[in-house]
Amino acid sequence: MLLMGCQKNTTEPILGQLDIRLKESLDNYRKILSSNTEGGWTGTLQTGTGDEFEFNFVFDAEGKVNMASDMSVASMSERQLSTYALQAIQVPSLTFDTHNYIHELADPRPEAMGGDRGHGLYADFEFEILKYEKDTLYLRGIKYKNDFKIVKATEDYIEKFKGPIEKYNKTRALLAQYKTYPFKLGNGRLGDFKMFEGDFELYVLMYNKNNKGTPGWITVPYEIDEQGLHFDEVTIGGTKLQDLLLDAGKTELLTKMNGQETSTNTTNPRDFIGVNTEGKLWRFFDMLTYLDQDGNENNGFAQMMKGVKADLKSKGVEFDYAYIDLYNLSGTNYLYFYLDMYQNGTYRRATWQYKIQMTSTGFNIVDNGSITLGIGADGNLLAPITAYFNKKNFTFVWNPGYPSSFLSAGFAPVSSPNDIGFGGMSTLD
Repeated sequence: MLLMGCQKNTTEPILGQLDIRLKESLDNYRKILSSNTEGGWTGTLQTGTGDEFEFNFVFDAEGKVNMASDMSVASMSERQLSTYALQAIQVPSLTFDTHNYIHELADPRPEAMGGDRGHGLYADFEFEILKYEKDTLYLRGIKYKNDFKIVKATEDYIEKFKGPIEKYNKTRALLAQYKTYPFKLGNGRLGDFKMFEGDFELYVLMYNKNNKGTPGWITVPYEIDEQGLHFDEVTIGGTKLQDLLLDAGKTELLTKMNGQETSTNTTNPRDFIGVNTEGKLWRFFDMLTYLDQDGNENNGFAQMMKGVKADLKSKGVEFDYAYIDLYNLSGTNYLYFYLDMYQNGTYRRATWQYKIQMTSTGFNIVDNGSITLGIGADGNLLAPITAYFNKKNFTFVWNPGYPSSFLSAGFAPVSSPNDIGFGGMSTLD
């Protein structure tokens, strides 16, 4: 007699129980996350590059998340609404599945947030949920393994930034209205007061010789009132500096240099800008991308170039790069301006070369120049550039452009001082 038995299939109940447990776990995490709609959840994310950014999330039960962060002034002052998902990706996971501030850290373009091309700051926006205890949710990034813990918050996240943002906006407005200039330090270098977009700090920069490399810098704790910026004495480049206060006529900001109240606009650019044989800065570079103090294209030279650019584009010619050299060859000083362009994939260069005479404040063009237009489109479209240099007499000016950590300078025709051509400054390598 053959005895036959049957084996009970337990796979389906086990999997069913697992699915139920995962669903219960996800539902529980959803209840936890959406339980604090006042302060939300706050935590600091350390990216793969070592940068740290604080985030605040207010979750609801329908998959919406309101997000703020300390990564920029915009993200501190205004929340962004997006969505999140709780999923079972092997283990319970929290995913920010539509774009918000946290995704900007993973932007693969270096020009967006820095970092490496293709990876950004090596930052996650999909996280495994490791555990929840004592009002803290412990997370780990799925791709880059960023550790991230978010804690139940008790205060309005945006509220704590209102004071610093108000101070930042007042300071930016003051420095835009009453411009400061590079000034000579005791060690012979140039110093400069700077405040950068999205950065609450006030800096004093010290530019390197020939403007090479990253400038030296110190941060200056300060307070602001109707008189200007008040800060304790600091020392950089052998010079003691204190305060940036409005003068009696409210026309400019003065600082104390070694105890003496002084305008920052006391250093002649000609002391630092000249031809190569003078051992000074003598190249204006990247002239097509610089913006004015308000972040717009400058109203003189750049507006003229904008018109030329539009006219050339209508003929199929694209701008690429422009710079000016001031140099000495066999005892004669020259200005050399070149403009790189592309037409139907073909590289072209237009050049303007003039003999110049350096003056105490700038330079004068003393001949009619040698001009090579080098384009297939109508060369008359470049005539406005020639007309600009035909103004002959030019004065150097400091920092006409948008605040940068590198020294910028410009030159303007004496007859039309608002027509400023400018860019970064350096020597040839």
